[in-house]
Amino acid sequence: MDEYTTKYLADVSTQLLKSSYSWIISKREIARNAQTLEDQREKYEEIIDQLLEEENNSKSVALHYKELYENVSIKDEDIEYLRETIERVFTIINDYKDENKSEEEGLSARQGIDAFLDLIHVDTLKTMQLLGFKYKDAIGKPLTDVCADFIYTKLGGNNQSYKPNA
Repeated sequence: MDEYTTKYLADVSTQLLKSSYSWIISKREIARNAQTLEDQREKYEEIIDQLLEEENNSKSVALHYKELYENVSIKDEDIEYLRETIERVFTIINDYKDENKSEEEGLSARQGIDAFLDLIHVDTLKTMQLLGFKYKDAIGKPLTDVCADFIYTKLGGNNQSYKPNA
């Protein structure tokens, strides 16, 4: 997580703790001063229920922030692994010899693959992420479409339900 987000979450957490603490102290005093044990029990149960609700809300907020962060962040090692994997996939697809594909078309396809792979470098993707680049949409969706098309075309499938870029 970046420094700004970490500080923001820490500040929000501190504020929530302060308000929860003062609420608990006031409720605890009310419970202590209750006339009957039943009243005390009800007040303590209210405190426990409130704390459990706040815990669930905090977990929900934390998971939401984690999901948002993961949508725009990727580790350096993952970028390198992603690049290697995409290169292998494209190489497999490109190397599959089609009787109708000329040497020139094969070379052109390889140049396209190389150009695409040039985009998948740590510095490039990190910079693009700072600008809001959604790598899962930009890379994952087209790669899914290419692989699906390859499978349907090359393995004899004629799946009418497949619609690339839909």
